[in-house]
Amino acid sequence: MDAHELIVILKQLAVELGRTPTRDEFDDQVANSRSKIRQAFGGYSAMLQAAGLESYHPRKRDRTPFMRRNIDEHLELQQARPPLEPVEAPVPIQNTIVCLGDTHHPFCDPRALERVYRIIEQIKPTVVIQMGDLHDMLSWSKFPTSQMHFTPKGEIEKSFENAKAMWAEIGKLAPQARKIQLRGNHDIRPLKRVLEVAPALEVFIELDRFFTFPGVELIADHREELIIDGIAFLHGYRTKLGDHASYMMHNAVVGHSHRGGVAFKHIRGKTYFELNCGYLADPASKGLSYTPQKITDWTQGVGIIDPLGPRFVAF
Repeated sequence: MDAHELIVILKQLAVELGRTPTRDEFDDQVANSRSKIRQAFGGYSAMLQAAGLESYHPRKRDRTPFMRRNIDEHLELQQARPPLEPVEAPVPIQNTIVCLGDTHHPFCDPRALERVYRIIEQIKPTVVIQMGDLHDMLSWSKFPTSQMHFTPKGEIEKSFENAKAMWAEIGKLAPQARKIQLRGNHDIRPLKRVLEVAPALEVFIELDRFFTFPGVELIADHREELIIDGIAFLHGYRTKLGDHASYMMHNAVVGHSHRGGVAFKHIRGKTYFELNCGYLADPASKGLSYTPQKITDWTQGVGIIDPLGPRFVAF
C-alpha cells in the first residue's frame, strides 16, 4: 500500500466521521497501519499534513489564560458541565464515642488523663473505648531496659492499679456508657517472649486478669476488629494515617502510632475516614524512651466520634 492509497482511505474516513480521524480510528481501518505510515510519511502528523487535514484532539484543553477569556462563554461552559454523581451516604453514626489512645500504664500522663475525664464529663458519651496498649509492659520489651527502676512484678502491679483507677473514674463519670477494652502490641509482649523461648508454656499464660475491670468488655484478641455504627475499632499496626481505611475499605479508628488526626479516603465512589486517637502516655517517661530523640511527632489527645463525624482533640 503506497502513500496515495493511504491518503485516499484517510480522506474517505474523514468524510464519514465529519472530522479528521484520530490515529486509533485510522488503525482500525488499515492493518499494520503504523509501519505503513512510518514508511510512507514518517509519521501520522505528516500524513495529515499531506492530506490537507488538521489534527483532531478530542480532549484538548482550553489553555487561554483566564483573564483573556470571555466571561459569559466561560460561565456557559461551566454550567454545561454534567452534574457530579452523588456519593453514597456513609453509615449513619448513632453513638457518641470517646476513644482513649495508648495509655502505656504505668507511664500514663496524669495531666492528659485528667483532660479526658473532663471531656467525658462534658459530652456524656454512650461508648468509651480504650484502643489498646493499656499497659506498656516495658519489662518484656525487646528494647534494652534498665532493672534499676522496678522489677517486672512491680511494673505490672503498678500498671494494673493505675488502669483500674482509670476505668473506675470513667465508670463514675459515664455510668450508662458501654465501656470496652482493646489490646495492643505492647499488651501482648509477655506472651510473645514466652512463645520465643518456650512455646509449650503458652497454655499456662493468663493475661486476661490484667485487662479485666468491672463493667468493661474485653476484646481479648488483639487482631479482632470491634464494629460499632459501621466503624472498625482496632489498635492498629500501620503507621501512616489513612492506611487502615484504605486497606479495609472501611471507616476505622486506631491508636498505635501515637500520631493523632483524621484522614478521609475516597475509594470507588465511597468516602471512608480513619481516626487516629493519639496517645495519653508521658513522653518523658522511661517506658517511652526508645525513640532516637526526645522531640517526636507524637500527639497527646483523644478521639471523638458522634453523628457529626470523627475528630481528634489534641492536648
